Amino acid sequence: MTKKTRSKKQRISRDVAFYDPGPMWHAPDRLKTLLLFFDDIALLVPRYMKDRLERSDPIMATPLRKAGLRHLLEPEVLVDKAATQQLAAALGELIRSGRFDGRSKDRTAFHELSYSRLGGYGDPGLAETLFKSLKARKLTRDTSAKSSLGIQGGIVCC
Repeated sequence: MTKKTRSKKQRISRDVAFYDPGPMWHAPDRLKTLLLFFDDIALLVPRYMKDRLERSDPIMATPLRKAGLRHLLEPEVLVDKAATQQLAAALGELIRSGRFDGRSKDRTAFHELSYSRLGGYGDPGLAETLFKSLKARKLTRDTSAKSSLGIQGGIVCC
């Protein structure tokens, strides 16, 4: 029997599942289910949270990393200037349309959103303008962490 070798171009591609919502999983069983159907798991994790996975769930996170099955996507890299501009255009249109009016009065909880997901590294000036626009409508607030902001649930899921 002849052993076949594959060139780099002929290698079989891997199916990667993107885990969402958020950079941390809350139920390891969901990851196990994804791994039944996908080869790898990818998560969008800001640099400042990079080590939290293994601290919060070393039983799942460490073996996945060691086996090369877990991929961390950094919003500091992925959310570039063009992506920030697209986000600002879409979110700006929603804000101006009044879509979020009245939200500041309901009791929806605030969630942590990394500043990098808002485009803080892609276009810092534009991200700051977006933040100020949301803050003026009481849809966001400062947090104790300089790398994130509090945003009202249901406003931005990215």
